Amino acid sequence: MTSSIHGCAACLPHHEATQHIQTAASVLTQTNGQVKTTSDGTTAGSVVTQTNGQVKTTSDGTAAGSILTMTNGTVNTLSSGSATAASTVTQTDGQIQSKSDLTTAGSVLTQTNGQVKTTSDGTTAGSIVTQTNGTIAATSNGTTAGSALTMTNGQVQTKSTQTTAGSVVTQTDGTIAATSDGTAAGSKITMTNGQIVDLSSGSATAASSITQIDGQIQSKSGLTTTASVLTQTNGTIAATSDGTAAGSKLTMTNGQLVG
Repeated sequence: MTSSIHGCAACLPHHEATQHIQTAASVLTQTNGQVKTTSDGTTAGSVVTQTNGQVKTTSDGTAAGSILTMTNGTVNTLSSGSATAASTVTQTDGQIQSKSDLTTAGSVLTQTNGQVKTTSDGTTAGSIVTQTNGTIAATSNGTTAGSALTMTNGQVQTKSTQTTAGSVVTQTDGTIAATSDGTAAGSKITMTNGQIVDLSSGSATAASSITQIDGQIQSKSGLTTTASVLTQTNGTIAATSDGTAAGSKLTMTNGQLVG
């Protein structure tokens, strides 16, 4: 029995040198002097993978799980399951292309050629900024009813603010063609070749109009009274009628009073 005990004692150190089973297990693998995989069974499990000396994927099973992906030494995707839903960062050519953090409703940032293309923050109703060639083409902020700004060739074409009834400004070739403010009954200015052609303001009683041809006043009507009309031909007063009285008419031919 004594010799059999000594026999077991002699084989025990040999058994420990080949295999270590004190804990669940410990395994370490190396390739070309780099840690390829390490797994420690005392926890849920930890795995580290490397490619060309760069950390490619790391997952720690003690939490819900976390994954780190890298391309050419740049973090491409980061996802951590220890957060609520997930967090993702995507990059292209070293630029942040998309970032989504689902711990809130969601935030997304998109870039094209280093310019912010769209940013949306779901913590509010939502805000969107769009750019074309480095110029703001449209901006909309959902925290209010909505506001839109449109630009063409760096010129404001249309601006609409819906916080009031509505206001619209339209431009053609850098000249105001029409402006309408919905806070009042409405006002409109129309211009041709930089000249006022028609002015109508709904904030007055009925309307007031001014018509011009070749920079000359052709007709003026103010409907706050019955009517006022002034007509000109070739720069000469041809007829004037004032409806505030029974009516008065002055007719001229070749600059001479006719009747």
